[in-house]
Amino acid sequence: MAKKKLNSAKNVQKSAAQAPAEKDERIKDRKATMLGNERLVNNITWQNMLIYFLVAVLPPIGLYFLWFRENTIPSSAKYVWTLIGMVVLYQWFLMITGNPNAAQPAFIPGMYELI
Repeated sequence: MAKKKLNSAKNVQKSAAQAPAEKDERIKDRKATMLGNERLVNNITWQNMLIYFLVAVLPPIGLYFLWFRENTIPSSAKYVWTLIGMVVLYQWFLMITGNPNAAQPAFIPGMYELI
């Protein structure tokens, strides 16, 4: 009987020792997910939104602000927005040179009748 009490006391001590470790793991998991959410929220600032707009509308200026000005945009997003800026620049080049493969404005039937 005394052995059973000793064994049960040891089990309680083991489980008590494991409980803080499990609790610490849960806290670390929460912190990791919270940091991911905070990172997402931190990327949505008026400065970053302005940079994204400039890259899409005026790529030379937007790419300058994206790479050479101090900002909180992660490097993976910088690569994606650089690709977007390069595609827009390529379309600009095609439109300026008069290439028939350039993106043309959509034709809306009856649009020219109003003018």
